[in-house]
Amino acid sequence: FYERLKDPHTLPPHDVVVTNPPYGEEHIRKLLQFCVRGGKPYCLLMPDYICMKSFYLPAFTAPAATATTATPLYLMPAARYNYWTPPGLRDAKNKKSHRNLALGVRTSPFSSFWYISPAPALTHPALVDWWETQAGQRTSGSGRTGGRLFGSIEELPITIKRT
Repeated sequence: FYERLKDPHTLPPHDVVVTNPPYGEEHIRKLLQFCVRGGKPYCLLMPDYICMKSFYLPAFTAPAATATTATPLYLMPAARYNYWTPPGLRDAKNKKSHRNLALGVRTSPFSSFWYISPAPALTHPALVDWWETQAGQRTSGSGRTGGRLFGSIEELPITIKRT
């Protein structure tokens, strides 16, 4: 991937970027740079604390930032995502780790949510409006199934801003 980034002409054609990247800071920096420069819609599943890192906001004001790429929207799932390492791939040293014979060992040390930019295909306000009138209203027996969409870091729950 990083080799392909050196020459944008070698990237396969795409309309949107959807990924759950490695969570190392350098991976996140490079991914944000790619998304901002690319000017395509994106959905990035990343830890909640990324938006509070010192490198985060400057990524959207860098010289390469496009007019269509503002800071993303934030989609917090209705329930926390759990990640599982398949059986046999990781030795769980913590005997209290949650295990499942079929799924393996749960490895979810932090919460994550979606960082979403629909631009330039759709404006941020248009996505927010759609969410509030359509997607956010879909319910199941336990209430909203889609989670909550936030338009800015300031709107996020205070617990995220403290991490």
